[in-house]
Amino acid sequence: MEKSRSNLSLPSSSVQRRPVPSPAQSLPQDDPPDYTEPSTAPFQEPSSTRGPVFSNSYLPPIDFAQYHIPGSSLSKDGLTITVAPSELSSSPEALTRFMAQQAALPPKPEIRIVGIRENPGIRKLDFDIRINMLSQIVRPPGPSSSWNYVKIVGSRSAGSPGGTIGDIATFADRFCRDPATNKTFILTREVINWNTQILEGRLRTLIASLNYQGRVTITFPSTHSRVVVPGPKTNNSFYTQIVSLFKDPKRYDMVRSIWPYANMAGSETSDDPRRVCAVQSENKWWDEWKLVIANAILEGRQGWLSLDDLIEFAMNPVRGIKAGDQWGGNSDI
Repeated sequence: MEKSRSNLSLPSSSVQRRPVPSPAQSLPQDDPPDYTEPSTAPFQEPSSTRGPVFSNSYLPPIDFAQYHIPGSSLSKDGLTITVAPSELSSSPEALTRFMAQQAALPPKPEIRIVGIRENPGIRKLDFDIRINMLSQIVRPPGPSSSWNYVKIVGSRSAGSPGGTIGDIATFADRFCRDPATNKTFILTREVINWNTQILEGRLRTLIASLNYQGRVTITFPSTHSRVVVPGPKTNNSFYTQIVSLFKDPKRYDMVRSIWPYANMAGSETSDDPRRVCAVQSENKWWDEWKLVIANAILEGRQGWLSLDDLIEFAMNPVRGIKAGDQWGGNSDI
């Protein structure tokens, strides 16, 4: 390979020390939140049965042990956590504490890049790359480090625009008192102000420059983004249980845990000086990762790209990237 003239650089500490937006600029929304509250939960020292709390420079400052909910299940696509029937459906206090704790945890935003070539009778998966973007929405510890907040949706009072008629505790109480047996209480974790359009455009341009002719799919899923608490177990008749399978549950789906990538939406054409990112801009991230992604595509990677890949690529004395002959041509990046 030829020597690369790329200006790939590793993340610098200065990226993580950007000033927090002033209150006047902080987190503007198209519509003001119906209700907000700090989404902090008291730190609990984990027991050996709950698993360790990771603490090192590679991981965001999150109490990962809180993701472990005894008796819960994770959907096949990784999006939804369903809690086993428990006292949460009958104790408003327990449900409120649980929701506040879970709202303090972020979803896991990802980038997934899949390339497939299809010929008559042949379907070949060329690459399936996933990149964990969790570190881009969780700010490092420090003063005013938390940008995340809780929002209650659909609870405005008709006589008081922008006002609220309840909070988590209010809706938890309503849920527990509701006599319906087929019901669910839902927390949704959302990433906002992440400019995925510009990233998708640059990814597609990069892949085209590698002379790849297959079908490319680029998605930005957020796993662990829903926590569902079902109603209590019942001793209803077999007929009632069968009927409930075909009846939509009554949903208490109004709690949102909001995790901003930046304090405002991004523009595809320019960098707005008023826009401040929680960690770093999409452009900065792209400059650091684009050659690593290109290399992984050419290698036919199927799996995760991580910080180790970034370090290994940066320390390689020869970092030339050349499109392979297997895709019908050569071109340097």
